[in-house]
Amino acid sequence: MITYLNMKVISMKCDPSKIALAIFSYNRPQHLNALYQAIEHLKLENQYCFHLFNDGPKASKTRDIALVQDLTDKFSNRVSNCILSRKTENLGLAKSIRSGLDSVFTKHEKAIILEDDIIPTIEFFEAMEFFLTNSIGDRKIGSITGANTTRFPFYVRDDFLARKRHSSWGWATWADRWVSIDWRYVERDFLFDKQLIKKIKRVSPDLVRYAKLQELGEIDSWATAMNIDFIKRDLLCIVPRQNLISNIGFDGSGTHNYQEYKNQNPLELLSQKIKLKNLHPTVEESKVYNLFVRLDNSLLRDFPKGTIMRLALKFRNWTRRSSKNS
Repeated sequence: MITYLNMKVISMKCDPSKIALAIFSYNRPQHLNALYQAIEHLKLENQYCFHLFNDGPKASKTRDIALVQDLTDKFSNRVSNCILSRKTENLGLAKSIRSGLDSVFTKHEKAIILEDDIIPTIEFFEAMEFFLTNSIGDRKIGSITGANTTRFPFYVRDDFLARKRHSSWGWATWADRWVSIDWRYVERDFLFDKQLIKKIKRVSPDLVRYAKLQELGEIDSWATAMNIDFIKRDLLCIVPRQNLISNIGFDGSGTHNYQEYKNQNPLELLSQKIKLKNLHPTVEESKVYNLFVRLDNSLLRDFPKGTIMRLALKFRNWTRRSSKNS
């Protein structure tokens, strides 16, 4: 566990028997306001113990950081259980989330985690609560996510599958899974472990590239290390058939996102009712689905004769877009 001293706890009123809802923010007030509005729209103010984390400024406080802090102050006053933690200096995304969740899991056994660009639906919270409560004894499960960017195989009728690749776009986990992560190994020694590299490439080859970028200081990711550790321990992630969240951060405002995002009222995203059928604590792993995920996360640079494979993937994506637009 790591502890950072440059953190100021503004308020502390929390029922540890409740599931923790950890929300991390830095300097995107519009995104954070949309998330807070969504939570209030769903009337969840009294359902969780909210852990609100504001990262600090890199130099002097900017207008956006001041707005984020003001929004968080107001939101914290509208919820019944809340711990508001504010950094006095900038930790960056990875250290902010690691230190924040370390503190969350000293008080709670279960936690749901959101960053400021994730808009969750009510079904997201229903699924997270169900699996956190009913799958806690399944030692094969490391996390639950509300995001899915890869289609289920056509023959699968279940609403949830288990896969080897984990996701940080709206997710949940348990204290024992989190505190057992060997950060030192996956951040310092992983790239020298040839057997583990082969294992990771069979699951999601992009993680090896991200680990190298992390080592070079070109990205600031905690999720890469968590993924590598969970895969190393053969822990699975429960994934929904349909996206239960929307990521509104693809507008260039985030640390790692550079795609264009078309403006949309985030509350409109909550109007779609997603039926969660067949909620069972035991979720099957699909080898075919794992293969689909591997292909989607490889960019096909790790395959021999990758040019042909890349062209095939581009053609597949083009046909999908064409079918959606027709």
